[in-house]
Amino acid sequence: PRLRYLHQARLDDELTVTVRWTDTGRASLAVAQQCWRGEQLLVEGEIRIGWVLPQPDGRLKPGRMPAEVLAALPVYTDTAQS
Repeated sequence: PRLRYLHQARLDDELTVTVRWTDTGRASLAVAQQCWRGEQLLVEGEIRIGWVLPQPDGRLKPGRMPAEVLAALPVYTDTAQS
């Protein structure tokens, strides 16, 4: 994950967390997240989530997402780039 901490929050602060889909691949997807206190951005970052397959020995191995999983995901459209 890539995170950028800009300001700290306090225990009783009311926070808003936003999540924006940024990429979909055959074996992973990525989302960008931001944490706000009012109009002040506190933290922003991006995480990539990978698909893994369980192996007979209990380990996990990277793999491709099944077609039915990809079909169930919303279509990613980058509206920021034109």
